[in-house]
Amino acid sequence: MLASPYNPHQTTTMAKTTQRFLELQRGERSGERNMLMARIAAVPWFQSIAHCTDPSSRVADALSEHIRLLGITPAPAHLNVLSRDEGLFMLRNDPSPCSRPFWDTHLVASFERACRALLAGKRVDHDPLFAVAGRSILMESTVLPVRQDMLLERLQDQRGYALSPPMAQALLDRVLWELGAMLAWETVGDLLGPNPFLPLLSIHEEGLVLLDVDRDRVLLWA
Repeated sequence: MLASPYNPHQTTTMAKTTQRFLELQRGERSGERNMLMARIAAVPWFQSIAHCTDPSSRVADALSEHIRLLGITPAPAHLNVLSRDEGLFMLRNDPSPCSRPFWDTHLVASFERACRALLAGKRVDHDPLFAVAGRSILMESTVLPVRQDMLLERLQDQRGYALSPPMAQALLDRVLWELGAMLAWETVGDLLGPNPFLPLLSIHEEGLVLLDVDRDRVLLWA
C-alpha cells in the first residue's frame, strides 16, 4: 500500500499478475502505464546483480537524469559502486535500515507533487490502481507485477544474499514504494512532465540497485 505522507516501511503483498492490471486499467494514460507495468514485470529483481565496478553508460545517464529531475543541485561529485559483498556488508551493518534522509527528502517532494496532481485532476476517480483516503492516496496491493514473497525469499536465501528478515523487508519496501511513486507520476505525466522515478527502473534493468544519493556521492550496488 502506498500512501502520502511517505512511509518507507509499509508492508504490502504483491501477488497478482500484470494481466490483472491490464484487465482493470482504463482511462487517461493507460497506454503509458501499461507499458511501464510490462517493464516492471520483466525486471530480474535481485537476481542479475552485475559483476562490475564501472556502470554502463545507460546507468550513468539514468543516474544523471534522476538527480536532475529531482532537482538536486549541485549534483553529487562522486559515484561509488559497491561489489556484491561490500553492499551486503553495508546493509547488514546499517543501524537504520535503508534510511536515506537527503535522498528521501527529494523523493517524497516529487511523490507529493504527483499526489496533488492526481487529486486536483481527479485522476484517481474510478482508477483501479489508486484510492483516496482523506488526504492520502493508497495503492491497491494486488496490481503490481512483483511477487513480494518470492523476492523476500530470494533476499534471505543463505546461498544468495542472506539478509535478515527485517533488512530484506526494508530493502524490498523501498523498491515497492519507488515503483508506486513511479506509477503515480506516470498517471499524471502529461501534466507534470518527465518522470523522476523512471530512471530508477533503468538502473534495476541493468542489474544494479541504487542504495543512496547524498550531497557528495551516489551509492550503487553491483
